[in-house]
Amino acid sequence: MAFRAWLDELGHWILRLWAAAAASFLPLLVAGLLSGRQWLLGAALLVLLAYTLPYTLLLTSSLLRSR
Repeated sequence: MAFRAWLDELGHWILRLWAAAAASFLPLLVAGLLSGRQWLLGAALLVLLAYTLPYTLLLTSSLLRSR
């Protein structure tokens, strides 16, 4: 039970991080699309990955181990 509560809390944190990533990601993405500059699009993707990838992998591995 404690493990399930921990996973639920981790899921809530991941959702918060996704929201923070979207707040940083979307302005860079829009600026890159409007200006046609490839480096802005790359920066937007790096911001998205930096925020979300470690926590998404952590949640995925935790869920796979719990099965």
